[in-house]
Amino acid sequence: MVKYLLKRIGIVLVTLWLLSIVVFILPRVAGDPVYLLLPNEATEEDREELREELGLNKSVPEQYLIFMTDVVAHGDFGESVYLKEPVTDLIIDRFPATLKLASVTFACVMPIGILLGVLAAIRKNRYPDVLARSVAVLGQSLPGFWVGIMLILLLSVTWDLLPTSGMGGADTYVMPVITLGWVSLAGVTRLTRSSMLEVMGTDYITFLRARGVAERSVILKHALRNAAIPVVTMGAMMFGYLLTGSIVVESVFTWPGMGRLAYESVSRADFPLIQAIVLFYGVIFISVNLLADTFYSWLDPRIRRT
Repeated sequence: MVKYLLKRIGIVLVTLWLLSIVVFILPRVAGDPVYLLLPNEATEEDREELREELGLNKSVPEQYLIFMTDVVAHGDFGESVYLKEPVTDLIIDRFPATLKLASVTFACVMPIGILLGVLAAIRKNRYPDVLARSVAVLGQSLPGFWVGIMLILLLSVTWDLLPTSGMGGADTYVMPVITLGWVSLAGVTRLTRSSMLEVMGTDYITFLRARGVAERSVILKHALRNAAIPVVTMGAMMFGYLLTGSIVVESVFTWPGMGRLAYESVSRADFPLIQAIVLFYGVIFISVNLLADTFYSWLDPRIRRT
């Protein structure tokens, strides 16, 4: 187990290093960011001053070395050009709101999706299966921004049941959670159903039933445990998506999180802030997948030998 984890951690470190290179190089390939950060009427002296402030007057290898030294040694991503605040402070200030929204959504989506998937598998072609497949089709057909707007129109404007925007009490979570988790619920339901059907059709499950093992034990203890392996992987990826893919949802509901900060940074061409957010999102995805791999190997010990 230790050898497996060390191998995975090594891959993570290499991936993060490659990601840092991509995040650093791409904005510079697109052109001189100074022209994006300053208005057209800015003088050449203004541009040179900003280049010096951002360290863009140095060679690219020197810039990368300074960037990585500041990030690794001090956690310093620089200062936001527009907001004039340290980028690290802005991320620390906004990330808890996104984490709360993602955690609540994840806590609602996973159990509901697994329950619907299991019911659909053990009641194939019956009412629970039809319901689960309907949820899956609708979830993957309706775009999130449209769902959010329709919820606001129906629950806020028409019926005046929920607040239209902002972060506050439990009622402010209802519409953002539904909007953000709609697609994920469909994916978890479909994957759980197909995985359960595949496992329940194996000789192993047939043998357990032939031995007289209780059906509840067959489904929950044996079938679900084996069927949960791909669901766990998807769950980890889904949580990463919930943390990093909430830009539209946070913009629609004016949620003060990382997604809205990312939208604002792109609209303002805030070069240091965009760079830090993309790298931060990458770290989240890689870390979540490392945790998924660890849990995955616990569920199936055969994976540790690969």
